[in-house]
Amino acid sequence: MTVSPVKITATSSVNSRAILKMVGGVALQIALVGLPLFGPAPTLDWPRAWILLSGIVVGTAATLVYLRAQQDLIEERLRLPLQRGQPISDKIVSILLVLAIGAVIGFIPLDVFRWHFMVQPGVIASFLGAGLIVGGWTVAAAAMHDNAFAVGVVRYQPERHHYLVDYGVYSKVRHPIYAGGLAFLIGTCLWLGSYAATFLVVVPIILLAVRIEIEERVLSEALGGYQAYRQRVRYRLIPCLW
Repeated sequence: MTVSPVKITATSSVNSRAILKMVGGVALQIALVGLPLFGPAPTLDWPRAWILLSGIVVGTAATLVYLRAQQDLIEERLRLPLQRGQPISDKIVSILLVLAIGAVIGFIPLDVFRWHFMVQPGVIASFLGAGLIVGGWTVAAAAMHDNAFAVGVVRYQPERHHYLVDYGVYSKVRHPIYAGGLAFLIGTCLWLGSYAATFLVVVPIILLAVRIEIEERVLSEALGGYQAYRQRVRYRLIPCLW
């Protein structure tokens, strides 16, 4: 039996693109967390930060493999946070949210090494933070696996035949990726040793609440069944709370 060289070339091209996406995704995650962490830090001798970055490398690679059947979603989430078809209000909130999250992460080394606003979290609180990091990442990955339309901006996607997803983690809360992201951010503050930074997470929480209102208004107007879904799944981020 002979194998067509055209097929070999096509397969190699697909594999190469997948590898490039994985490398790019890992590099992006490291840059988004590593730069604001080590930029203000007076030293590179920060074991917990290196453990966090190592976990992000492993977690990003594992997530990309987990989502390998959803290449469209991966490409969408690697796009810039400002896109055509995105409401102006969401563009503004997206910029503010990125800045707020970066500010919280950048505040951590300043507090840990210089300012010492509050006593550092003890062992139990630190490992609770590690659990929130892992749990938050897992929830967000599960949400992306369940929902192929979970792109990084507020946008109805008729070109991708957008439909309502109400199963899996979406049967528990309406915005599980945001819930996972907040758990990751709070966990990072605790794991790296800053209670003060944990309190600052209230700013991204407020911005996320605003973004959720924008997103739900867009989806209620454009996506069939979303209003009924809001009635059926009452909580936005945290079951039995909000």
